Amino acid sequence: MNNLIILGTGRSGTSLVAGTIASSGQYNIGGKVHTPDKFNEKGYFETGIVNGLNDDILWSCPKTETIKSRVKSRQGWLSTLDINTKITESKELNHCALYSGQNPLVKASIQKRILELVAIQPYLFKDPRFSYTLPVWLPYLQNCKFICVFRHPSEFLQSIDNIVRTADYLATTNTDKKSFEKLWFNTYTYILHHYSNLDMFFVNCKNLVSGIGLQTLSDFVGHEINKNFAEKELIHFNPDNPEYCADNKLIELYNKLCGLASRSLELK
Repeated sequence: MNNLIILGTGRSGTSLVAGTIASSGQYNIGGKVHTPDKFNEKGYFETGIVNGLNDDILWSCPKTETIKSRVKSRQGWLSTLDINTKITESKELNHCALYSGQNPLVKASIQKRILELVAIQPYLFKDPRFSYTLPVWLPYLQNCKFICVFRHPSEFLQSIDNIVRTADYLATTNTDKKSFEKLWFNTYTYILHHYSNLDMFFVNCKNLVSGIGLQTLSDFVGHEINKNFAEKELIHFNPDNPEYCADNKLIELYNKLCGLASRSLELK
């Protein structure tokens, strides 16, 4: 079994991929997982400890933009960085006394907290924030592979608009469609630009629920996965919904991601 990091925007199927893999293997997920709810019926497969650490890393970067201010909510999964901004480990970042996971009384360096998490192997850490924070983690990741999950941008726009409009903890979030388009576009542009040298498997959520490439994914992670975990009934949105029509540049980027996913399926 390989150590794994799963990245990609929230509401793109990262939880389905994590569940498909983690429910069949004994992984260190990084603490107590978030409770399933109506937005992720089978679970999120991510933890407040990993989320909090990645939020701290994002918080340290003055160029991080968010759809909603993290001063109140720390919803770093709604963050976006310009492609030319790269968060790297620094003396200032590593030694700041920062908020640690879910316990604001615990203060520790970024380095120490990462080392504590990766010490228990094999691990599977999933968090949309990894799309930007990964460079800080990379020096401490050993025998690790990476999975980038995506879905059609129109489906993403519907899914994120739904959760932002109806989830209590996101009640005051800006629901501007252009902000969500920027979030999707910047995230995947950033991933393709900065992580092209990594051993990364690209997964189209549509293929996952259709059962396409599951054995190849199993071969990539190094163990048998739960091929019945991702059910078609869990996909609730139509990419042809005219209200959420994606901009042409998003469709072009989606097609590029689809090409990478096809290449991933050719792995043996």
